[in-house]
Amino acid sequence: MKRLAMILGVLLPASSLADECLKPFPVEALTERLASIDRAFADGDPDQFLGDVDQLGLSLGCLSGVPSSTDIAHLHRVYGLVLWLQHDENGSRSALMASKRVDPEGVLNESLVPEGHPYRVLWDTVTPDEATALVGEPEQGRVYFDGVVTLDRPTESASLFQLEQSGELVATRWALPSAVLPDYAAKPIPLPKESLVSSDLVLGAASGGTAAAAIGMFAGAVLARRTFYARYGPEALGDDTSFSETDVTDATALQQRNNRLLVGAGASGVVALGLGVAVVAF
Repeated sequence: MKRLAMILGVLLPASSLADECLKPFPVEALTERLASIDRAFADGDPDQFLGDVDQLGLSLGCLSGVPSSTDIAHLHRVYGLVLWLQHDENGSRSALMASKRVDPEGVLNESLVPEGHPYRVLWDTVTPDEATALVGEPEQGRVYFDGVVTLDRPTESASLFQLEQSGELVATRWALPSAVLPDYAAKPIPLPKESLVSSDLVLGAASGGTAAAAIGMFAGAVLARRTFYARYGPEALGDDTSFSETDVTDATALQQRNNRLLVGAGASGVVALGLGVAVVAF
């Protein structure tokens, strides 16, 4: 097994676009490919293991369909093992978190890693995390994360991203939370009203230092809102309504910053008596 760890290269899926495939990889065959990787590792056969993991990376982007939750959880465990062999414990932990999130009843085969094995110790210490962030809604088709149609991407654990258009999968990628997803045309981000002042939310009375803190947070919210319009408002975008994943993440962060500061201002006592400032959240 030491030899396996020494010769293991970066065997994570690099290609994920269906148009790069000569032929689809049947989703039903994924179960056996994952089992073959397990057997090779348990048998201490580095050549077979490396070959199978390499083939998995090449075929993953060519999947013909959406895998079962059992296979997706197994996939996460396999890549968790690959990352662990590369001494990337954080990446491995992220993959194992994903496996437990997708299939809470899933188990780590004892014939693969017996009790006391360091990889099993890591598995036993991992707990799933449900934190997510929104990705852009595609102009056509729909997005899957771990076999579920959703725009919520896990932010603490790995995920299996798939994009379906016209009834066919056009992209599949296993990705750590920090990885960039395949590009796709996304719908425009809904823009809030232009007005910065509204009677919907009136800031109440407070006193002394609390008022100063509230004013500071309110000013921060205004700055976040203006930054949003400078980057993503109609004048800034013109006819270009496409958004990359980075755009969506940035815009969402600005929206959240605005809202947090407004709520903080309200919770702090919100400006002094009679200020009567009114703001509107995103």
